[in-house]
Amino acid sequence: MLAGLLFMFGSLQEEFGSAAAARTSLEAAVVASSDDAGAFSGLDQLSAQGGEVLKSVPDFPKNLALVVARLSDEARGANFGSFLLTVVLSAILAIGAEASLRSIIAQWPQRGEAKSAESRPIAGRLAAWTLLEVVAILPLWLILYLLSSRAMGFGPTQQKAAHIFFTNVLVWRVVMLVPRIWFRPGIPSLRITRIDDRDASTLYYVFCAVTLGYALARSVIGTLKAADASMNTVAVQSFLNDLVMGAIALAAIWTMRRAAARWLASLVGSSAGTLAMLKLQLARNWWAIGVFVILMMSIAFVYGMLSGNADAGVAIVASLGLVLALIFLESLFDFLNRAPAAGEKNVEAEGSRILVSALVVRCIRFLSWLLIVVAITEIWLFDVAPSLFSGAQHAWMRGVIRDISLTVAISYLIWQIACFLVARQLATAIPPDASGGEKRGKPVATASRLHTLLPLARGTLGVTISVLAGLTILSRLGVNTTHLIAGASVLGLAVSFGSQTLVRDIVSGVFYLADDAFRIGEYVDAGRVKGTVEGFTLRSVKLRHQNGQVHIVPFGQLGSITNFSRDWITLKFNLRVARDVDLERVRKTTKAIGLEMMNDPEMAQLIIEPLKLQGIADILDNALLLRFKVTTKPGNPTLVQRQAIRRIISRFPEAGIHFPSAASAA
Repeated sequence: MLAGLLFMFGSLQEEFGSAAAARTSLEAAVVASSDDAGAFSGLDQLSAQGGEVLKSVPDFPKNLALVVARLSDEARGANFGSFLLTVVLSAILAIGAEASLRSIIAQWPQRGEAKSAESRPIAGRLAAWTLLEVVAILPLWLILYLLSSRAMGFGPTQQKAAHIFFTNVLVWRVVMLVPRIWFRPGIPSLRITRIDDRDASTLYYVFCAVTLGYALARSVIGTLKAADASMNTVAVQSFLNDLVMGAIALAAIWTMRRAAARWLASLVGSSAGTLAMLKLQLARNWWAIGVFVILMMSIAFVYGMLSGNADAGVAIVASLGLVLALIFLESLFDFLNRAPAAGEKNVEAEGSRILVSALVVRCIRFLSWLLIVVAITEIWLFDVAPSLFSGAQHAWMRGVIRDISLTVAISYLIWQIACFLVARQLATAIPPDASGGEKRGKPVATASRLHTLLPLARGTLGVTISVLAGLTILSRLGVNTTHLIAGASVLGLAVSFGSQTLVRDIVSGVFYLADDAFRIGEYVDAGRVKGTVEGFTLRSVKLRHQNGQVHIVPFGQLGSITNFSRDWITLKFNLRVARDVDLERVRKTTKAIGLEMMNDPEMAQLIIEPLKLQGIADILDNALLLRFKVTTKPGNPTLVQRQAIRRIISRFPEAGIHFPSAASAA
């Protein structure tokens, strides 16, 4: 985990090229001093070339002095001390101008943010700050551009060296825009990563120091080449750069081991499971992996210097840079997933937009992972180990990898779009609740049916996409899928004969759904069991009893279905009143109670036909048994019945309608 890896990747190719040229010179020297050039092969040759580099180490200070003299003795040029002081002060001036402009323009969004932090979307504020960070680089670029021109009065070689140094300083500041935007030291409200300000400052300044070290190392190599230094000098300096930067990298890993561990752990989230625990352990112990990679990179760098084969070193740097880029992207995706929930005041009104944002983030995240994995695979498979394949096999294998990647990408995109469409329909089609009324978006009947069929359709589409993608990949690998399809057909036929119960359950389920016998959220009675439909698979249905237990019933065993949640429900209940009651007064009072309930906003949405008196159900010794009726919507009919009985008990005595007492019964 090094900030300079991305910057280093661009510079190592040039350094490796210089080292390869130095290696060619050293190899020629070794061959010229040997009676039998063929005696040097493998490790012997590397050892001999390393010996030549070691022999040139004592002369390295003298060679550096020659470079300094060459930079000082140019006509029209300043001496080396003045040149170096001017270049360093110019870079400091440019960096100071950048910092000053950033400090000035940063006050504008801070004042606006203090007034309307809640009203402005987080994405808009982040984009504004990012633009200001980019604008702050402009004075640095302008100053360095002007100072690197001939107006400085330096000689040609000095101008080349100054241009190399200024270019590396500019690249360093541009590269540092990424960690600055991600970590935001001192501005936690706009920080992409989920870490505190102390960890953000630690990571940012360590990244800044390491990247600056790589910029300076590259500037030294470039200056030596501009001054026409000998290949031995360039080779020794490259080895010294590798040694120093390796030490800096290890020190950086040790310094930010805890801060980076907390950063990586925040990307794991609060999910449980074996995979999450493994990720968490890797996040906490990332420094061990980092130390190992740095050591391997140093070994590969030295090997590339001596052998002229820089593929392994470049592959390690490129792979590590891609992994680092992936970690930064994961932080960005995590931030984008958090942003809608944190910035939206009315999530319900913005539900569709949030679903679209989540879809885009998921697709871009998957494609990023896929592209990086494919890139790392191709780097190691084709660049580091090209001898594994011939020319024709190389082209064929590369085509296979890319075709498989394209198939996987298209399949995933289709699946995610299907999930998005289903989720959007389900979000606007809320299943019925206790009220039984219409909800936002669609009527209850349509909503319930969508909740019943869409999950099944999504699962079926997922299986279809997986099968087609698998067959396509196998076909691209050269497998004859015709035999697989035929074998699968025969196997399916055999399974169908041997699993008649399973086939009966599946076929019965298809007909139940075709007949629209029940939907998710409806209360049904299947004879032996009853309950609310919570979900189902191709084989069985899940019923939740009102007491809490869950029944899993195969479709083939359901039999006849009684659905209590369709259209309307007529409730009938009986009450006893005194035998001398005035039935006309009872009828009018009951009608008034029914109209009162229809005017109640809470009850009106549940009642289809108001409460009314049906008549005398039975004549008892001391009372009349009266039957009442009310028609309600399905969902929670007992609520209407309880409200009706409560109002009857309260209103009847006021109207002179009395209930039989225990004394009258005696």
